[in-house]
Amino acid sequence: MACADCIGQNGGGRGYIFVMRLRDRLFLLPCLLACAFLARPVLADSGDVEGSHDYPGWTHMPGFEITDYDEDNPSVFTFAVSRPLPIDANHLEAIPVEGHRFVIRYEWAGSGAAPSLLKSQRFYEKLAAAAGYTVEKSGAVGNVTETFHLDKDGRQVWVFLNPGVRVNVLTIMESRAATSQTLAAATSALPPSLPAALSTPPPAPAPVPAPQSPVVPPPAPTPSPTPDAAEDPIGTALISDGRVVLPLTFLPGKPDMDAASQPVIDRVVAILKLHPELSLTIEGHTDLTGDEDYNLTLSKERAQTVRNLLIAGHIRSKRLVATGLGGTQPVADEGTAVGREKNRRIELVVRKSPTKQEAPPKEVTQDVPASPPVEPAGNSSPSFHAPAPDGVNYYPAPATAPPPSSSGSRPSR
Repeated sequence: MACADCIGQNGGGRGYIFVMRLRDRLFLLPCLLACAFLARPVLADSGDVEGSHDYPGWTHMPGFEITDYDEDNPSVFTFAVSRPLPIDANHLEAIPVEGHRFVIRYEWAGSGAAPSLLKSQRFYEKLAAAAGYTVEKSGAVGNVTETFHLDKDGRQVWVFLNPGVRVNVLTIMESRAATSQTLAAATSALPPSLPAALSTPPPAPAPVPAPQSPVVPPPAPTPSPTPDAAEDPIGTALISDGRVVLPLTFLPGKPDMDAASQPVIDRVVAILKLHPELSLTIEGHTDLTGDEDYNLTLSKERAQTVRNLLIAGHIRSKRLVATGLGGTQPVADEGTAVGREKNRRIELVVRKSPTKQEAPPKEVTQDVPASPPVEPAGNSSPSFHAPAPDGVNYYPAPATAPPPSSSGSRPSR
């Protein structure tokens, strides 16, 4: 006899019903827990910086933690896109995108050796494919960065991956722009009650007869001129304050400068040519996020990049010294994204040449007529007189003195 039957017989069926209800509740509890676990929001790991989180579709790589997280809106970032040409299969084109920017830095925090660079690339490529992104630039030898693009319902998302062995940086830009899909959707949404004339193109206008006098084309627009070196604020700050922060932009976690910052380098070259007496120290600074040694190396490499670009502009190398200070000299609060961005900077500092030691002033002496030189013995000059027997030297008489007597004796002095 089954246990349930015993319970039913002894309790008139009430014990059986109680056991069945208890079984159903015990089975429902783990289901509820599993649903709550699967429906939980994406939260940062315990080692992530406060306020950080993964971007939807781009999760943590196992063993990595978020060590820096920034959001800027609006912002502009230039993405590298492959544009193969018949003569150059590795040609890259820079496309600036404006919108809401996310910069997420992942750093290895696991035990043992970090995953290889290729494994990091494969991990993010799988995430991109699963979320429906297209690859606009794939990683290659010498330039392992990758660009992914998602265009859906007028919403564009660009992702720039800068992979490494221990550090992976994602720069994500959200923007809304009109695309062919949105235009097609807008056209198909027209109500059918509209006249057919609205859906047909208007007739071409009648040709206008050419005027008798030739038409002078309007002058071509001139590009906005670069500030005059004599009035450039960068040069003014260098002369007055002895230092200035350059408005440069570097790729996240890389010493490579963004192409949009090249005009700033050109302005500095013009200033240094106008002031050949200036010698500069190029200081690289980072924030305090991440490894201290890595930041020191990165700041040195970025300062060296600026120095190389100035030398390429025909500035003598001995006028430029590059140094990296890492995060040792912050100028803003490290607790905010704005403060950390201000701390990541390149400063130009005027190097003062050592002062030359002045020679002591010469003594001013009055012109005193020199006394007649004493001629050595044996001189046949008629002005020389041999010593007297008493050992006293006798000198020629002054020009005003009377001529000596015929006896040949001279008065003693």
